[in-house]
Amino acid sequence: MDDETISCALANLRRRFPHIGFLFNPFDGRWYALYRREGFMVASGALELRERVSGVARSRSPRRRLGGNAASISGRPSHPGSRAVPNAR
Repeated sequence: MDDETISCALANLRRRFPHIGFLFNPFDGRWYALYRREGFMVASGALELRERVSGVARSRSPRRRLGGNAASISGRPSHPGSRAVPNAR
């Protein structure tokens, strides 16, 4: 695989999943996805890695996908140090 193809594949992965870090190791030909404190994924190709990451993104709970909106729905802060805003009546 040439450098231009690798750069293009990395750019596409990063654009599609901006919250995940992607790396290609040219020494062993492996692709890596690094996300939060949860860990990482390894694949032999960019397409395989995209499918794996897509599967994880789809299997997440709805509350996790809401991100910042979780506080307004559950009434609890979604991040340490943040405050829940009471519903206006």
